[in-house]
Amino acid sequence: MTTNARRWAIVFALLMLLILLLLQGHASQTKGNPSPLPMRSTALSAKSSTPYFTTALPTPKIMMPVPTPSPKPDVTPILSTATPVPPGKPITITIWLDYPDVLMTAFDKALTRYKDEHPEVSVVVQTNVDVIGRLTGAENSAKRPDLFSITSDRIGAIAEAGLIIPLDEFAPKYGPQIRKEYEPLAKKSVEYDGQFWMFPQAVGGLALVYNPRLVPRPPDTIAQFISESKVFRQTHPKDVYFDYPGRGNPYLNAPWFYGAGGYYISDKKVGVDTGGGAFGASLVQSLRKLMPKQDKTAPEERFAQGKQAWLMTEGIFLENLRKGKTAFDLAQWPLLDNTHRARPLVVVWGLAISPGTHHPAEAADLAYFMSTREFASAMGNQLAFIPAYKAPNDSWLRDHSNSMLARRILQVRAGAPFPNHPAMDLLWMPLSNMWEAIWQGGNVSPQLKKTQETMEQILKAGGWQK
Repeated sequence: MTTNARRWAIVFALLMLLILLLLQGHASQTKGNPSPLPMRSTALSAKSSTPYFTTALPTPKIMMPVPTPSPKPDVTPILSTATPVPPGKPITITIWLDYPDVLMTAFDKALTRYKDEHPEVSVVVQTNVDVIGRLTGAENSAKRPDLFSITSDRIGAIAEAGLIIPLDEFAPKYGPQIRKEYEPLAKKSVEYDGQFWMFPQAVGGLALVYNPRLVPRPPDTIAQFISESKVFRQTHPKDVYFDYPGRGNPYLNAPWFYGAGGYYISDKKVGVDTGGGAFGASLVQSLRKLMPKQDKTAPEERFAQGKQAWLMTEGIFLENLRKGKTAFDLAQWPLLDNTHRARPLVVVWGLAISPGTHHPAEAADLAYFMSTREFASAMGNQLAFIPAYKAPNDSWLRDHSNSMLARRILQVRAGAPFPNHPAMDLLWMPLSNMWEAIWQGGNVSPQLKKTQETMEQILKAGGWQK
């Protein structure tokens, strides 16, 4: 399909989505924020309350078509005209970053080490950059950076737009290294259309947290989890057993759905109306009995006050808990049956190479350096993310198997890659509607069937599915 044809196909897909949603009449009566982005917690500080999945979880929007398509950004790679830099000759590499503070601190430490070992390379770092917006808006490739930060879920969209260079095309040596040296989950997350698109640095996802003063021993199965909630309500009538914000949120419901065998999209296939999807959706609906009526108190705030036994929340919140006085610990995701554990969606942060780079080889070497042991070491023992580089995690699990960080590594490793299909921006709305209807007590089977059909029609209209 040509670029213009694909663009008009996407416009048509947007129209189809609007029509389908209108026909559904918003049967689920979605309340609050329909985005998969978790709702912000009043328990967080003003700076740290910004979810670290802001880039990874776009707010679904219904975009009306314009008379003429937007001009295609100038993304012509200049790699073919780039002259290799003679050894020792000074060069400058520019990086655009949009990292949370935890990763920015690690980046600065690792970069200092790189500069010590490569005095001939000058690195210019611009922080707090709207990376996707600036890449799209650059007038020509010369104004783009050599490297930029990106989350794995955005790979498909920017690859289709020509805003990123696949590593296999110009640096094939890194493919085997990514397969061998990085967390398997990170490797899967940075693949799209059979190629690797970025150097993974850190992996993050939801955390399952409990208060050891209220939970003597974390249960290993969801059946035990539900059973103990009944006892808890009798012994702690003023406290909450389990709660998480945004109950109609596809991201927050994913651990149970994916763990049961359902999935939103894999390659070009939708996995909503499946046996695993039915199991997961029914399980989510059963969790309503464990949770309190939603009120103005955020679950994170209630947990921080010591008034809630269990919490599922963003990993970044763990650093806030560490700074507070609340007792907390991390539990393994529970078994949903004899073989399946809950599986949170995880997203990978890393560095990608711009088509506008004048120094592709040097940019690739810098990105590789900044994603391996040096960066992993600079990350320290924080809990929000784990290194994408596998060896330090293996070492920590071997030497500190009873530590909280070891449990965090196991939590993240149990996850599933966040979908990086370019159509995801169009799929969040029907998924949000589905989950809201299920949380309201709607019959699971017809909701799954309707959502599966809607998502497949969106993919077909956009040319992603036959």
